Amino acid sequence: GLPTEKATEKKFNYKDVDQIRENVGDFIKQCEELSTENMEKMNEEFKNLGIWMEFDNAYKTKDPEYIEGEWQLIKDMNKNGRLYEGLRTLFWDPQNSTALAKHEV
Repeated sequence: GLPTEKATEKKFNYKDVDQIRENVGDFIKQCEELSTENMEKMNEEFKNLGIWMEFDNAYKTKDPEYIEGEWQLIKDMNKNGRLYEGLRTLFWDPQNSTALAKHEV
């Protein structure tokens, strides 16, 4: 998501979107690496706090199985008439030309 992209831009000194576009393959790999590093740090912190969960088999939103499951859910919702097109307001980030989730505001 956007927080990972911004952190990757900062860590690897990307200056602008054109530089990212020229190196998009590298940028994607760097985002994935940063996400994995952060997940591993977070898991260690959870363990230190005594939190138990299935660390070795946790779901990751970047895994193809997770993504395929989400698309299947959308497909099923559409088939059952649960999706609709309508108007609503949303938060917009003009600097990054993208919509923001409520928790990012």
